[in-house]
Amino acid sequence: MAKRNLSKNLEKPPARIGRPPEEVPQDKAESLLAWMSEGKSVLAWCSLPGNPTRGAIDKWRTKDAAFSAAFAHAREASADVLVERAQEVADDSSEDTLTTDSGEKANSEWIQRSKLRVDVLLRRAACYDPKRYGTNRAQVEHTGKLSLESLVLGSMTDQPDE
Repeated sequence: MAKRNLSKNLEKPPARIGRPPEEVPQDKAESLLAWMSEGKSVLAWCSLPGNPTRGAIDKWRTKDAAFSAAFAHAREASADVLVERAQEVADDSSEDTLTTDSGEKANSEWIQRSKLRVDVLLRRAACYDPKRYGTNRAQVEHTGKLSLESLVLGSMTDQPDE
């Protein structure tokens, strides 16, 4: 019986399965980042003919640190644009009133839609840049030891005598 040389197999790197990783196409990356910086959605850019899918962009972000950093910067720029748009929508009162036979009345549909648009724009801005546009939540840090027993004993001694 012949002996096999098993050490030869251990020296080979494991075979890769699937396609080789794609490089991020520079022209597409620049186009996407410029699009995003204008406050437009990634999904809308992906729906344009010839552009990659959203999944491909997510892969680019995980595989390429430089692209991921540029993507984050474009998101922050997008947040600024979204806040400016929200201000424009809030300032636009051109359709707030309707003129009817009985006079002017509030156009409640337009007003409600404007409120919704402002809210959506501000929420998107908060998602894209939470440090500047997110809700401020106080962070409380507890130091020390606190137990149920100490709370109960403390409450018993703090009560005034009757």
